[in-house]
Amino acid sequence: MSVKGKNSMVVNLMFLVLCLTSVVGQKTTSGSITYTINLAPELIKSISKTNNPNTRAILKNSKEVSYALNFNSKSSTYQKNESLYDESKQKLNLVATGAGGASIFYYNVKDYALLKQLKLGGDTFIITQNTKKWKLLNASKKIGKYNCYKATLLDKNNEQTKITAWYTLDIPLPYGPKDYNGLPGIILELYEGKFFFKASKIELSNKDKIIEKPVDGIKLTQEEFNNRFKGFFDEK
Repeated sequence: MSVKGKNSMVVNLMFLVLCLTSVVGQKTTSGSITYTINLAPELIKSISKTNNPNTRAILKNSKEVSYALNFNSKSSTYQKNESLYDESKQKLNLVATGAGGASIFYYNVKDYALLKQLKLGGDTFIITQNTKKWKLLNASKKIGKYNCYKATLLDKNNEQTKITAWYTLDIPLPYGPKDYNGLPGIILELYEGKFFFKASKIELSNKDKIIEKPVDGIKLTQEEFNNRFKGFFDEK
């Protein structure tokens, strides 16, 4: 091969390396997603038809809330958006309770650790939760500029539930609102029975965001927590 040919090959290889480096450098490794949470449209429609004053009061007090999902390539946290959350206006808000309340949800990809930190009765608890199981469905749609795909949550008997998520492979990280993790891409919409979660703001970065794992609290499994407070949340 001539010197000219070798030089040409070197230039082409350098160009290829630069291209690959550019692609890798643009890979999303961290970011934040703001979710707005509302009552599900079908529930609003049902409540609006009732003449029960207590039920209608619930609808009136149940205002939209905002929560933040922060993540890097290894872990994520989900909690109320402090900058948009007015505690004084949310005390009787059913949506705020369904969105996650004052709890912090943490998920670690490496060991599938799913934790929930909450305060109850003057104590702080760190609850180890069970990971979710999903059925991927053959349905797709656009949410903003993102191609999204549908999945249904499975119960402990591997039966499909009515909880559905729309996730995007354009952001191939297994995160979502609350404790809904484990899909091949980030969840941009979630229909959770009475509540509807929608990503309203997406900020991505190739710089690693620091995610802090909640550590303060009495450590319990979900089953231990349920047994400890059995009947506590029952209606009086």
